[in-house]
Amino acid sequence: HVFSGTDAVPSPHDYPRGVVAGEIVANERIRAAAERHLHDLERTDIYFDDAEMHRFTDTVAQLRVVDGHELTGEPLRLLPWQSWVLGSVLAWKFTEDNGRRYKTAMIEVARGAGKTTMAGALFLHIATTVPGADLITMANTVVQARQAYTAVTQFARDAWGDHRDEDHGADALFECTEREIRCRTTKSRIRTMASKSNSLDGLKALGYLLDETSEASGPDWLSKIFSALPKLRDSFALSVTTPGSLNVPGGRESLYYKRRTAATEALKRENWDKLNVFAALFGIDDDDDIRDPKAWPKAQPSLGHVIPVKAYERILAEYEAQGRLGDFQRFQCCQFSTTDVVWVGGDLWDHAVDRTASDMPADPHTAVYAAVDFSKSFDLTSLCYGWWEKNRLHLRWHHWVIRQPNENVKRDYQRHLADWQALPNVSVCDHSVQYEQIRAYLWTLKKRTVLKRVGYDALGGMKLNLDDWGSLENRYNPASDLPMDPVPQTVAALGPATYLLESMLRDGTIVVQDDPVVTYSLANVKLEQNVNGDRRPSKMRSGGIIDPVVAMVMVGSVLIKENAAKPGAYSAGGEIAI
Repeated sequence: HVFSGTDAVPSPHDYPRGVVAGEIVANERIRAAAERHLHDLERTDIYFDDAEMHRFTDTVAQLRVVDGHELTGEPLRLLPWQSWVLGSVLAWKFTEDNGRRYKTAMIEVARGAGKTTMAGALFLHIATTVPGADLITMANTVVQARQAYTAVTQFARDAWGDHRDEDHGADALFECTEREIRCRTTKSRIRTMASKSNSLDGLKALGYLLDETSEASGPDWLSKIFSALPKLRDSFALSVTTPGSLNVPGGRESLYYKRRTAATEALKRENWDKLNVFAALFGIDDDDDIRDPKAWPKAQPSLGHVIPVKAYERILAEYEAQGRLGDFQRFQCCQFSTTDVVWVGGDLWDHAVDRTASDMPADPHTAVYAAVDFSKSFDLTSLCYGWWEKNRLHLRWHHWVIRQPNENVKRDYQRHLADWQALPNVSVCDHSVQYEQIRAYLWTLKKRTVLKRVGYDALGGMKLNLDDWGSLENRYNPASDLPMDPVPQTVAALGPATYLLESMLRDGTIVVQDDPVVTYSLANVKLEQNVNGDRRPSKMRSGGIIDPVVAMVMVGSVLIKENAAKPGAYSAGGEIAI
């Protein structure tokens, strides 16, 4: 029996028509995608394969909800938005050769929308109808990649039998093992892989399901997937994710967001007929309030269907109580989040970034001011240094990161080590920081510039003798001339420097390098304040490493001591960059 536009699978054209008619709440990007869909129905060089869609509805009609949802056991019914997305990926074809139109499909949708379920249904349909198809589920980790794989396995066993069953196993359509799901009639297979770039060479799969691609890190495995797509006429990659944040490796400069540009470009009217990239980028609009229930359906098209609005209200209350509105913005409102960046982050920091910055001043006679936030043993050590150039302070960093921390100590930054160790301004040390490397780097600064002062934590309790590193008193002693100067990391001592840097960032007089380590630490910063109103970044209150930020604030203190600060003026007394 063929289902078309029934409760099992609504017509793939219903959702875009409802959006264009104003009957369905949608953001600007979804409205553009809907208008593009209706425009494409009038084209002659491409066509929507209704027969293929009918075959897909046959597959869906045989599936039941099996993932522990409250609807478990009931027939699977795709929602209108899911029918539109899957139908677009599956059934848009070129008139000339009947080849698949969309090689790449990029979906952003809020958590809990059923993206794993719908992708599993698509893969099962292809596996049962295309002989010899190789289909791969992939994510940043094996565990993550196996979520979709497990959903497909449950669907297959429930609908077409379990090959392990002693009585009826021989009649099962699929053989489902830990490594792969193989269709006995078509010889197609579904398997899972982790996104290790060195294991992706030579891939010729028909379909790739790329899960949570906004968290992609390490070597550019996304490029290897997309470069493999032309090898087969009907090959495709389906990326399904929630947006990232400044806590995600790379932030807006991550592998995913570089690829996402193709999706946003495809939604521009002048590119509808040129770019064969499908884009369904759900999410609230920039001017929406994340607390406004009327905006939530833009991010969560399943809201009011399989997800009650009351459930969203409870989630919001929980996130607010935990001080994690950024997570609600990202996961439930499907929007890149800078909400939890409580100090100088987001656009303010982005405007200060210079991606062409050099690590040293061009003139060797330039005065340089520096500070080191030393690690005691297992943490991260950061050196920040800066110089004035055309009335703008240029700040740079170098970091020393531990590869193998104490086994009894868990450090969140360790999960980013694979990305950071490839950066030219990161040195990876085994077991503990190699302090002689820091000293050597400072000597390089001294030889290539006029190094005025190097601040360091005077109260850190380090077991490190800096006597032979030099001091301000004997800075001109040829045997020891590093101008090391203690800077207490107290609120009173760092308060003026914190205020100074905030004002300079507000006034645009600071230029910083594009440094993912610093960007990561900015998202962790919480401020400590005393009764006098002095404030400083607090390691005790912050939710992760903030050493690069502390080193930067200490540079501000060095500038004040050297009478080298050039603070701007606030347009209003309370205009602090928070």
